[in-house]
Amino acid sequence: MRITFVLPGLSRVPVGGYKIVYEYSNRLAARGRRIAVVHPYAPALMRAASGGPPAHWKERVRQRIWPHLRQWRSGARGPKRNSRLVPWFDVRPDVRLLLVPDLSEKFMPDGDAIFATAWQTAHPVHQLSAAKGRKFYFIQHYETAEGAPDEARVRATWTLPLHKVVSAQWLLQIAAGLGEEKRTTYIPYGMDFSHFEMTTPPQARPPRVGMLYHRDPWKGSADAIAALTEARAQVPQLQAVAFGTPPRPPDFPAWMEYAQTPSPQALNALYNGCSIFLQASWSEGWGLTASEAMACGCALLTTDNGGSREYAEAEITALVAPIKNPPALAAQLLRLLRDDALRQRLAHAGHAHVRHFTWERAVDSLERLLKQ
Repeated sequence: MRITFVLPGLSRVPVGGYKIVYEYSNRLAARGRRIAVVHPYAPALMRAASGGPPAHWKERVRQRIWPHLRQWRSGARGPKRNSRLVPWFDVRPDVRLLLVPDLSEKFMPDGDAIFATAWQTAHPVHQLSAAKGRKFYFIQHYETAEGAPDEARVRATWTLPLHKVVSAQWLLQIAAGLGEEKRTTYIPYGMDFSHFEMTTPPQARPPRVGMLYHRDPWKGSADAIAALTEARAQVPQLQAVAFGTPPRPPDFPAWMEYAQTPSPQALNALYNGCSIFLQASWSEGWGLTASEAMACGCALLTTDNGGSREYAEAEITALVAPIKNPPALAAQLLRLLRDDALRQRLAHAGHAHVRHFTWERAVDSLERLLKQ
């Protein structure tokens, strides 16, 4: 079976949605499927054009994009090519990574199935001929929550005659509200427990809180820092560490540690060094870092952001607070810091719960859909 995934661009730093597509690609290729992942370079060109003075955008394109385009045109294959295009993820050498000028017919490989993976790719995939394969739409978030410019355009992609694959129950509910339940299949994420595992028991951990830092306001980093600051005023021994892809922000609290783009091994160690993980997002398709932290034995404190409902059952596997409410986050954080029995109970229950989200189950479910 020949399967194509169409991403909305090429990212040189880790992106959760891209990571999931590469995971599916690797695991399907390991089962003998012929996989191609298509990356249009036009979005990168537009970012380059808007990132500096208009007079210099062509030079930016020449320096940053043309080397990759030349590599794509050369037809080079293998691990060196894949690692150059996606340096932050170990893509199998038998997965074809294509960098293309646009998503028109002539640049798309023929196949048996093709997946749009973002709202920007849904219409181009819909317009392709049948030679490119049966058409699917892999939906990992309701993308208007991320500041999409036109909610009506995003919403319209949900009703295209593409079979939807959604990763969370709240996304399935949106599809049902649009009358798309018969053309939608729910397949929750898988998790790589070889990378994310509990190596330090919860009872042996210091009062240390981990969090993801992200520049986008909807990720709630400012809310998380405000909650941590308030809690630390009452529990001075509180430690905190954040990680993310940007450099450490200049206004970051001096008492917080920061790790920029840690490797999977370093991230596993970071999670295992924390007793609590704090997720303060206003909206999440899933919330990968929170579930990874649970797999590593952290007690989870999360906002009720949609995606967290897949693994965060209030008072059972996690503590849950409303979005955009740092005082409520701080109050729940203080509960975990002051009640160690509660923290350990949630850590063990959360760890056991997320281990049901295996990649074998996810890939089996996707293959069953493709064979129908």
